[in-house]
Amino acid sequence: MALGWCSGWAWRQTPVAQRPPTGLTTITTPNNVTLRYKESGTEGVCETTPGVRSYAGYVDLAPDSHTFFWFFESRRDPTNDPVTLWLNGGPGSDSLIGLFEELGPCHINSSYDSFINPYSWNEVSNLLFLSQPLGVGFSYSETEAGSLNPFTGVVENASFAGFFKYFQEQNEKIAKGTVAGVHLDFNSLGIINGIIDEAIQASYYPEFAVNETVYNYMKFANKMPNGCQDQIDSCKETNRSSLADYAICTEAANMCRDNVEGPYYQFGGRGVYDIRHLYEDPEPPSYYTQSSSEVFYAFQQTGDFVWLNFIEDLEEILKLPVRLSLIYGDADYICNWFGGQAISLAVDYAHAAYGQTRESGNLSFTRVYEAGHEVPYYQPTAVLQLFNRTLFGWDIAAGITQISLRYNTNGISQATHSESLVPPPTHSI
Repeated sequence: MALGWCSGWAWRQTPVAQRPPTGLTTITTPNNVTLRYKESGTEGVCETTPGVRSYAGYVDLAPDSHTFFWFFESRRDPTNDPVTLWLNGGPGSDSLIGLFEELGPCHINSSYDSFINPYSWNEVSNLLFLSQPLGVGFSYSETEAGSLNPFTGVVENASFAGFFKYFQEQNEKIAKGTVAGVHLDFNSLGIINGIIDEAIQASYYPEFAVNETVYNYMKFANKMPNGCQDQIDSCKETNRSSLADYAICTEAANMCRDNVEGPYYQFGGRGVYDIRHLYEDPEPPSYYTQSSSEVFYAFQQTGDFVWLNFIEDLEEILKLPVRLSLIYGDADYICNWFGGQAISLAVDYAHAAYGQTRESGNLSFTRVYEAGHEVPYYQPTAVLQLFNRTLFGWDIAAGITQISLRYNTNGISQATHSESLVPPPTHSI
């Protein structure tokens, strides 16, 4: 069984070039893919729980394509527990953010030492982290997937549905005996504070405005003629296959981000990923280069932010069927829970349902209280339980009922809980 999880938008700075690693064990697969790795735990790195093994290294898909991975066995039952693939967003943010700051077996302190995370998701699952796309973290290549070639206009991108569909097609070939391999069942997908459809989610940025003037401006910029929504529509009418198409979509992305999302950054004075803090948010603490600005801007110049509509991908995934959990921390601004809630209501799924945690069949939406963008950092105990319940098919809210496609929660359509305004810290950051 395999589970894919991903987190939303974040970016920081460009990573420095890495030296080629040494002392690796090398194996080659039947289809000529090379894996180079070390058993990191035996060298005292990260996961040092006795008896739990871990491996870090590279998957060399081609001579110029080297993807860094870090695999951790389950602390419980590695042979029978599922495998979870964790991917951070950005675009251009390394999945080691999730490892070191959110749900991984270890975290990093200010002395650059690792220490065990008792709430790691490998309490119940094997974990695989990938630094992706190429050019992010320790992954490297001569060309970076996701970048735009200004001469040929070639752009690479990916979709959730394409990823799942590929494995489904391979499973069918394995079953027919046309290819050799191991059958993999994907049973769940989790998205934590993600941007899925900007046309829907952009409308909820104004709800975090700091005063009426800013609120009115953001609302006007979103709906005005040739504003954010109109330009998203223009982008979606293109074939997205030429430099001219990318220019239209990039203009839409800039319009939405500068005028609908952006005023909060100029006038809010509060955190982007946690509105309870001042703008220079000290949490979660970071002691390493997290993201690649070059990869982020390569995606940005294609208009990627507005033209990929992942709702259609999610609808395809639900037909497989795959269980889908949307989890949003309610203190995050950049991928806020209002927009996430709207996405969950917009998905065309026959088992639509309502409640504080809304769940029906394989689809659920959960608003996590008192949590910023990196939800597992703020509420590690709660999110480990949400992950465990999603993974093994229990109801999200209480974890006491084995769910089926007929399962439904009862309640109102909107999450109504509210918190008093949290005053910012009095000291300077």
